[in-house]
Amino acid sequence: MKFLKSLWSTFLSGILLIFFYEWTFIEEYGLNGIIMGLVAGLIMSFLWGALEWAFFPHTRIRKFETEFDILPVKNKKYLLKMFMFNTIAFGIFMGTIELAEHGIIGLIIGLLCGGVVFGSFMILNNKISVQNKLKKLDIKMFEGAMGVQHIRNMELDIPYDKAFELCLASPGFIKKYNVVNAEPSEGRIKVEIGKLNKNMILFDVKKIDKKWTQVKILTKPVEKSIIMDSGLNLENIEKITRFLKEQETA
Repeated sequence: MKFLKSLWSTFLSGILLIFFYEWTFIEEYGLNGIIMGLVAGLIMSFLWGALEWAFFPHTRIRKFETEFDILPVKNKKYLLKMFMFNTIAFGIFMGTIELAEHGIIGLIIGLLCGGVVFGSFMILNNKISVQNKLKKLDIKMFEGAMGVQHIRNMELDIPYDKAFELCLASPGFIKKYNVVNAEPSEGRIKVEIGKLNKNMILFDVKKIDKKWTQVKILTKPVEKSIIMDSGLNLENIEKITRFLKEQETA
């Protein structure tokens, strides 16, 4: 169901992009123009999904247990993948639009200019946003900061029950959040943030002994198709780990 929901939203986005950018699809071709837009939107949705699947492993992870095993991607590698993804996806879209009006020359211009410009803008915008988030938190840039999925593994000098309660309270700095699931016996907590572009926080809490507790934290978008978040999930996990560390020494 989640796959179909994601596919449907991308499909609609493809249709809207085509209709808003090039109304001549309908003006020139009438009913055939509508069909062309629908087909183009469907092709774009499958292309988008295929590119995400190829470039970004986190879009393929499904089980709770395996999500904590993802290794962070180096910043330069992630930015390169982001650039290639946006360049190819938007370049094909622009190239297809220009092909309809200007032939092969339009296709080449759309692929090169539209794709490269859009891809460069997206990675620059994301990089600046992440740097600003880290600057506000007084944290230097580190490997893995550019991604949308962030993991922290902590050992706290706090008994299990208290650690679990602190994890539940840790998203308190967020104005609107919803605790979807909290299982003290399993040590799992799931929190969702936002309404449209939702993000989530997962906690995996395990007892080490009477005094010590292990806490694994994962922040990421709910929708697997999200590959850029302007550092929002990075900010969330850094604030949560800072809160837990402060409570440990309180």
